[in-house]
Amino acid sequence: WVWVVVLGFGVLNAVYACGWVTLGPVVADGTIGADGWGFVLTVQAVGFLLGTVVMLRVSLRFPLRLGMIGALGLALPMAALGVSPQFMVLALASFVAGIGLELFGVTWETSLQQHVPLDKLSRVASYDMLGSIIALPLGQLAAGPLVVWFDVRSVVVGCAVVYAAVALAVLLAPSVWRLGAAPGESVEVRATP
Repeated sequence: WVWVVVLGFGVLNAVYACGWVTLGPVVADGTIGADGWGFVLTVQAVGFLLGTVVMLRVSLRFPLRLGMIGALGLALPMAALGVSPQFMVLALASFVAGIGLELFGVTWETSLQQHVPLDKLSRVASYDMLGSIIALPLGQLAAGPLVVWFDVRSVVVGCAVVYAAVALAVLLAPSVWRLGAAPGESVEVRATP
């Protein structure tokens, strides 16, 4: 399950970097404007905050399932941006995506803490970080050639479709789908002199 999610997010983050981070401001500039784009990003951040508050109150039997369903939500604002970049639609989709991405973040870190042995956790976290962000620049670099071959909004819609397909594939991977919460046990960590 670790490698499935890490490899999946290598692709997901590259697609996000292309369709949302790089091309999002381009589409926004010609539609909702810079102020509107700034507000959409702010609403997404509020979604992150709300997702954190929700996760403080929730205990899940299969946390990573919910996390991947939440991650799937990032396809919504990309689709809205490409299909119909209207301010209210983008703001609502970004808010939902913010909640979803935070649900993923919390459930992912919880799953790592619960299922990875303590003596291997830092190594796994390093592989996770590297695998998840290594392709970000490739996604940004791909935006240029893609908009030469296709129009900008078609590329953004394509990114939304690819993002949704990859997130769904990760969600449905048996090792991810079946990963349950670890039984409640306390872990004692001792500082060594």
